[in-house]
Amino acid sequence: MLLNAERQMTAIRLRPYQELVVESALKSLEEHRSALAVMPTGTGKSVVIGEVVRRTPGRALILAHRQELLEQLRDTIQRVSGRTVTVDQAWNYGARTGRDDVVVASVQTQISRHGTGLRMHRWRPDEFGLVVIDEAHHAVARSYRKIIEHMQHDGLKVLGVTATPDRADELALGQVFKSVAADYEILDAIVDGWLVPIRLRSVHVKGLSYASVRKTCGDLNAADLERVLTEVKVLDGMAEPISKLSAGRRTLVFCAGVKHAQRMADLLNLRAPGSAVTLLGETPTDERRRIVMDYRIGRFPILVTVGVATEGFDVPGIEVVAICRATSSRALYAQMIGRGTRPLADTVDGLDTAEERRAAIAASRKPHLEVLEFAGNAGRHRLVSAHDILGGRYEDAVVQSAKRKTKAASGPVDVAAELSEAEERARRRLLEARSAVEARVDYVAHEVDPFEWLNIVPQREKRWHVGRKLTERMQAMLQRYNVQIDRLTYSGAQQVISEIIARDLPTPKQVRLLERYGVEREGLTFTKARQMIDRLAANGWKRL
Repeated sequence: MLLNAERQMTAIRLRPYQELVVESALKSLEEHRSALAVMPTGTGKSVVIGEVVRRTPGRALILAHRQELLEQLRDTIQRVSGRTVTVDQAWNYGARTGRDDVVVASVQTQISRHGTGLRMHRWRPDEFGLVVIDEAHHAVARSYRKIIEHMQHDGLKVLGVTATPDRADELALGQVFKSVAADYEILDAIVDGWLVPIRLRSVHVKGLSYASVRKTCGDLNAADLERVLTEVKVLDGMAEPISKLSAGRRTLVFCAGVKHAQRMADLLNLRAPGSAVTLLGETPTDERRRIVMDYRIGRFPILVTVGVATEGFDVPGIEVVAICRATSSRALYAQMIGRGTRPLADTVDGLDTAEERRAAIAASRKPHLEVLEFAGNAGRHRLVSAHDILGGRYEDAVVQSAKRKTKAASGPVDVAAELSEAEERARRRLLEARSAVEARVDYVAHEVDPFEWLNIVPQREKRWHVGRKLTERMQAMLQRYNVQIDRLTYSGAQQVISEIIARDLPTPKQVRLLERYGVEREGLTFTKARQMIDRLAANGWKRL
């Protein structure tokens, strides 16, 4: 009892979406052995992990992808959960006593050699009741599966948390994790006012071509990419607009390799002496901390990096992100732009509504994040853009339409608005193809196509939902609206239900009942209909 009281005292106030993710994760883990939660960078994945740990009895193992994240994870989880958290890394071995400890470790450490076996073999298979995988899009790798297989026992629960998995990974993740507890995407967080809007500026670079770049492990070959990007014309074609367009704003530049980063920083410093500093994997730890601190407090405006600042790098003051290395990986691209999507400190917390938060962001010193993309000949490659990251629920045709419009624009474009407009164009074309189906509720007693009825374009089916059956609760709600469910996908059902709730639509049964009492259906909502029916019932079913 004392322990529970102490944990309750350490609880922090979660944001609404964080509480929803935590509750959904815990509920999914009650029903399944494993669950996946999707949350964008900058929305507090570590806080959610800490709260899940706080509410889950027994020992927990937290697996991180990078060594650099261990201390950050330890500090956040300890602060949120109120539990003892230790790090298992190098000479620092995680606690072996006390059933209530939490251990944070990197995957590399756990699969490293230790005596006659691997380091993870120090743990008994039943040592932990909960394993949490941070950056869970990596969980499809053999190294992760080896650890989970070793830890497997009847009571083990596995939770994966990731920002933006690649679409190609969705099917594999659906096989690793038996349920998807939450899918809160970056566009949701922007609309809800927790992250800043993204404005994308596409800059054409003369002579830039990825046609000769090979593909390795699903992404552009690093050596080939760096060779292309260090050509003098290409370097100049990127450095000049970065220097001009950043205009002294705190800017983060992502490069393809060490040589690329060093040459880019040199060119930026030629244009504005002392403006750019490099942060590389080989930068010593103490120097790295000093550089990040100087950048954070504004001693120089441009930080040029190679991968180091993608995970666990938190500088809310970043206003511009320059993507100087193309990628085919949505996860990597999301990590890069995610470094700049956080609003400034004390901008949104404490505000109750999305409208208030969006207004506060718009009025702040950082009203949006500007992303610089450098376009050239993509060759055979399909390169990821900000549209792909924000367009996770849109069909490919909608995303590609928005991309084309942005590339043709002369200035920065609001990506969310462009996607919405592209969807609207697709909706109009769909309606024309359907001979302009009337956009109103048909309240006769036959089944309706929900997308025709609601005038919406079906969203992309997440591959981990393919073949998933609608729950009884979903079926019951859709049947109340006479919706055809025999050919409705799981994602489609989610979309239709969300639209019905958002529009507060009355059910056909409510409408027919009220029409008998002379109530017009025009302007009728579910809430109004329920209130009127309650009043009629209280009045003995006599006209009011």
